[in-house]
Amino acid sequence: MIKIQPAKTMTGYETMVHNQGRDGKIRLVVYGICCLLLVLDLTVTSSLSAHDDHARISENRTEEVAHGPDDQNKVVDQDWVNEKTGDYIPLDTEFTDSAGQSVQLRALIDKPTLILPIYFYCPNSCSLNLSYLANAIRNSTFKPGLDFKVIAFSFNAEEKVEDAGNTKANYLKMLPENFPADDWKFLVGSQENIKALMTSLGYRAKRMPDGTFVHPSALIAVSAKGRVIKYIYGSFLSGDVDMALLEAQKGTPALSVKRLVGFCFNSDSKNSTIILQKLKIGLVLGSLVLGGLFVVFLRRSGKKKELPGKEES
Repeated sequence: MIKIQPAKTMTGYETMVHNQGRDGKIRLVVYGICCLLLVLDLTVTSSLSAHDDHARISENRTEEVAHGPDDQNKVVDQDWVNEKTGDYIPLDTEFTDSAGQSVQLRALIDKPTLILPIYFYCPNSCSLNLSYLANAIRNSTFKPGLDFKVIAFSFNAEEKVEDAGNTKANYLKMLPENFPADDWKFLVGSQENIKALMTSLGYRAKRMPDGTFVHPSALIAVSAKGRVIKYIYGSFLSGDVDMALLEAQKGTPALSVKRLVGFCFNSDSKNSTIILQKLKIGLVLGSLVLGGLFVVFLRRSGKKKELPGKEES
């Protein structure tokens, strides 16, 4: 038989203690949410301040590169890659590889070669370009070392052998263990030799006041004799790279793969600021909603404790 017990009547003191305990939990939750919001506000505000400073730098360097108010559009509209298909690169140009050895391009390029202009401390697209290139090498139908070689050279004359070595070690991890590491060279060089190679490739990069560079993303295939054969843009798809290597084997210049040219241009501070502001608002609203739901949960839990109890006999 089931007996329904009458609701237990709480004394005034018990009610006060019960309410104080529940209110204390609510105050603790509200206090925690306030602390969280304060930390988020300080973090995002400092980020916004940093981006404002970056915006001022961007405006200055835009005048230097684009000579006009429409910063990014004018930069991209400039002729950053003047394709030199059919021309020859200066094979007597000397660079230093990641092992600290001085080498002439003539000693490195004895078969079709892929050349990627980058700089090793690039904060934007260079890492992606190296990843795209590593993926294309991994999926290529040609055998690296036997059918082709790869060169990634820095157009930042201030970068050192150690920078080339560290970058090479990172991206070799993306390739099979049997990949011939010596056939992917990472080079640094003097400003004079960098300029000579860049000019022969028709490739431009512009140094900014903050030490970064505006530069396009482009991969160039050259023949065993150093003749410029083809330019590859976009994400360096393995099929495009294989086609360029096939044409480099023939030694005949070919039409480039006309994809959207990517740019490394570190100046979109206004959009970054807007994103951070939206993130801040979203975090605040999300925290308030979460806190409100938790308070409602506590109130409902308190009410359930006051309902009549049931016992089985």
